[in-house]
Amino acid sequence: MTHLDETYSTLRDCWIAGGQGSQVAPAEWRPLLTDDPDTDERRLLAIASQAFEVGLRPALGTHTTRPPLPPLARPVVAERMRPLVRRVLAAERTADRVLDLLDRRGCTMHPLDWFPGGSDADLPEVYRPWQEWARETAGRPVTTVHPDDDLDDADDWDHLYPSARRWLLRRLRASDPPAARTVLDQHFASVQAAERLGLLEVVGQTGLCDDDVPFLESLATDRSGKVKTLSRQLLMRLGHLEVDPDDLAELCTFVTVKKKVLLPTTVSPTKTKTDVLRRRRDQLFATTGFADFATALGISRDELIDGWRLGDHSATTALVEMVVATGTCDDAAHLAKVLLSKHTTGRNQNHHTYLATPLAARLDTAAHVAVLTALPQLGLWAVHQWVGERAATFGDVADVSWLSTAAFAQLCGTNDPIDVASANTLALMCPPDVAATIAERAREAGVGPHYLDMFTLSAELAHPTEGA
Repeated sequence: MTHLDETYSTLRDCWIAGGQGSQVAPAEWRPLLTDDPDTDERRLLAIASQAFEVGLRPALGTHTTRPPLPPLARPVVAERMRPLVRRVLAAERTADRVLDLLDRRGCTMHPLDWFPGGSDADLPEVYRPWQEWARETAGRPVTTVHPDDDLDDADDWDHLYPSARRWLLRRLRASDPPAARTVLDQHFASVQAAERLGLLEVVGQTGLCDDDVPFLESLATDRSGKVKTLSRQLLMRLGHLEVDPDDLAELCTFVTVKKKVLLPTTVSPTKTKTDVLRRRRDQLFATTGFADFATALGISRDELIDGWRLGDHSATTALVEMVVATGTCDDAAHLAKVLLSKHTTGRNQNHHTYLATPLAARLDTAAHVAVLTALPQLGLWAVHQWVGERAATFGDVADVSWLSTAAFAQLCGTNDPIDVASANTLALMCPPDVAATIAERAREAGVGPHYLDMFTLSAELAHPTEGA
């Protein structure tokens, strides 16, 4: 009887060296060969593959039995659409935006096209059973999270992993804020620093109000410097933290305010002569509240934003970070409009868009739409940079007046260069019917099909299970 492991190794080495497998085939296999060398090689390859897959399987004692893959609460995307989904996934750097789009259209990925690992990533909740399955098969602790679970039991909290705690805390903050604060008071100090920071970010993103002040003040002695910094910023955002007047006065020396009759107020960053002064200025921006800064300068917050001179990118970056950390959502939207309005002028047009990008995290979808509507001159790349990962949320917005922007014209026929990621962003921002219309017009204008895959997918997902 032929030893399959030796035969397989011999054939493999022969093929790697460029030889003919028929010359080293065992006697038991030769009756299957013919006079055609190509046919012989294909037959030997098939037999060797069969040997590798079946004859050389490990002994049963080394096998582990996996539980069946659990079904999800929503249907899998239609079979006819899977090739399109795979093409879109290949064009995207990560699966996040595609998952969000499918989730908002009421369907899920096919497990052979994409499958989550057992990591702590924040995925759409519908994929939680698959995450749990992956964790179980990898031998990691598993906790089944149900939509009706609450974080009001110590045992439940101890058995939840970090992403589940953040997800359930976010939902509890929306439905029962006092209960959410009670949970934080009981369990916040018992988790690691990275998780405490993530939970505190949830607090800042979900209905931050004066009732959160006692909890935030209790973090002044937290073991993590990042947690203490974020808690101070949230307190400043609420106006419940007094800033050192000496720090405010020192920060004001780094800018020059000019007020003239009948002319707009200007706020110009003072040029720093040394790196030490620049680092000190940035430190003061990071530890001072935006509203307090405007008050100390004797101007309103809108005057500070409108009058800010953009020549010093380092100082502007510090101002952006200050507004992100301690400003209101209206402040963030206002500053974003000022920065993005500079995109089409000057040598540093792209830099202004990069500067505005952190502000996007402070705005909801409606505010994003308002910014884009106010700036119809933004090109496709600028829209992509500004909207980023939030693009899929735009499909829920009925008002598509922002589609009059230059980005739409750039996609549908101008000679300006475009890229697939930017085109995908525009597609994700469109309701299904609008995506279908844009795809049709773009094809008529000669736009390549690879730029339009996301538009087609968005339109087709209006009927996700049709033809499945």
